[in-house]
Amino acid sequence: MKIILLCAIYLPEPFVTAQTHLSMAKKFSSIGHQVKVVTSFPSHPGGKIYPGYKNRLFSKETPKNGFEVIRCFTAPSSKSSFLSRFTENIIFGISSTIYILFMPRVDMIHSDTWPVFATGLMSLMARIRRIPYIVRVVNL
Repeated sequence: MKIILLCAIYLPEPFVTAQTHLSMAKKFSSIGHQVKVVTSFPSHPGGKIYPGYKNRLFSKETPKNGFEVIRCFTAPSSKSSFLSRFTENIIFGISSTIYILFMPRVDMIHSDTWPVFATGLMSLMARIRRIPYIVRVVNL
């Protein structure tokens, strides 16, 4: 199967969720699936793009693990305000949706991204392209 893991947080960001996404990608890849991780440029928790990365429309990394990591444009949120988080959410939602919309067809999307716009745009795009998708919801 061709699988997209859509996630807003990924390595090198220091969160458990980033490690979880890496583990999922490794597992799917190790059992023969073609995996692409579609994520944002790393900027959490400080709100600035990490050194060594440049915030572009798209950037492709091919780690040694056997799967691709596609980083999509984002608007890092340097403060935890509604407007800042909303902007980050909508911009990543648009850029990741554009990437997935124009890539070759995949068999499944597993989405673990920010709520509302990013998830809404992804689910709309998946319906348009008739791609099955899973939305992971965490209630903290």
